[in-house]
Amino acid sequence: VSRIRIFTPETDPKGSEQGWPEVRAWMKEQIELAQSMDVVLIHENDARYYGAFPDNARRLFEELSCPNFRAIFDFGNSVLIGYRTMRDWFPWLLPFLDTLHIKDAKEVGVKRGFAPGDLDHVGAALIAHHCVKHSLYGFEIAMMTALGAAGSVADGAA
Repeated sequence: VSRIRIFTPETDPKGSEQGWPEVRAWMKEQIELAQSMDVVLIHENDARYYGAFPDNARRLFEELSCPNFRAIFDFGNSVLIGYRTMRDWFPWLLPFLDTLHIKDAKEVGVKRGFAPGDLDHVGAALIAHHCVKHSLYGFEIAMMTALGAAGSVADGAA
C-alpha cells in the first residue's frame, strides 16, 4: 500500500475553529505514522467533517503539508455542501493535490444530491485534464459515476 485515503475527524460543532487543536493533533499523529511507514496519506474533502470546508482544508495543508500528506479532491462532495471548485478550492489547492475524484453531483434547489450522468463541475474537470496533459501538476484522476446511470440490474443493464 502506497496511498491511504483519510478524512479529518469529526469535531463539535461541525467544522468549527474550536475543533482545530484536536484535528491538528490527530492529523499530525497520522502523518508522522505515515512518514515512518513511507506511505502517503491523501486527505479527501468529505461532505461533513473539518476538512470538508475549504478554509479548514487550506489551513490543514498550509500547516501540515509534506510529501507524505497530500490532497484528494472530490468535486461532488464540494457541491453537496455548497462550495464551488474554481472559486473556493483550486486557487490554493493545486500545489497540494495528489488525486482528483470526479463523480456526478448536482444541486437540486436547496437540497443537494447525486444525479447520474450530470457532472456539475465540467469546466473544472477540463482544466484538470489540461493540467495533467501539459504536466502542470502531477496528480491522478479517478472518475466515478452514480450507479443509476448504468440502469437497473432487473432491466438487464448490468
